[in-house]
Amino acid sequence: TSNTNELVTITDVINRFSLKRLDSVSEDSLAYQYIKGRDLTLIEDFGDCLYTDSSDNKVYIFNFDKRSGRLLGFSIRSLDPNSDRKYIIKSYTDLANIFSQRGLARELIEDANFLNNYFNILNVDFSKPILMTEGQFDALLLENCIATSGASKARSIFSNLGAKSATRVLFDRDKAGKTQMMNFIKQGYSVFLWNKAISEIKPMCETDSDHIKLSQVKDINDLFTFIHTKKADYTLNKFNSWINGNFSETVYDLVYL
Repeated sequence: TSNTNELVTITDVINRFSLKRLDSVSEDSLAYQYIKGRDLTLIEDFGDCLYTDSSDNKVYIFNFDKRSGRLLGFSIRSLDPNSDRKYIIKSYTDLANIFSQRGLARELIEDANFLNNYFNILNVDFSKPILMTEGQFDALLLENCIATSGASKARSIFSNLGAKSATRVLFDRDKAGKTQMMNFIKQGYSVFLWNKAISEIKPMCETDSDHIKLSQVKDINDLFTFIHTKKADYTLNKFNSWINGNFSETVYDLVYL
């Protein structure tokens, strides 16, 4: 609801911290190897929001409007195995302090902080079905997708995303994620049928090791990586088409969840 013209841009942060796009660094880079291992380099424009710094031991993930460059916040994924925190989230309040924006209206900062809970929210098409994942990397692999952390944050924005059946939830394949999706499907939202999807790709398993790896798939990123490992020519377009065929808003399909 606020005028975003006063928000800092992604370029401001890149210049302040001397960041480098991950599609322009050496393939020997630790940060590049990390995202390559998660198949994120297969995304056509992955360099738009994924960066690293001179230490090359972290990945910066920017939540911004790709048209204007205006920034809501960013996350830092540490690649240091000795780090106490895997993720650090920077809100717009943090950015306002970094860039000494003391004159900004409180309402603008609050709006930006709220929207920063939803990765990629400024780039989705609200006239089409919107997918929602937990992880940012999951969202990058899917078309028209946002990412949030936790059911409470998801519920607070669902009413603004249009018809319930047009909001598709793909939370993680763990007890917490499935419990949340069970609650959402009972409320009329469309959810991803994990069991159905896993059963469809089981025929790809040729060894006991394959079956073990498939059983360890915990999110959309893992799922794509497993399939791409088995089929090197498997594209993100094919993946998205298949993913979209595995949703349901019918409570009778809980058995497939």
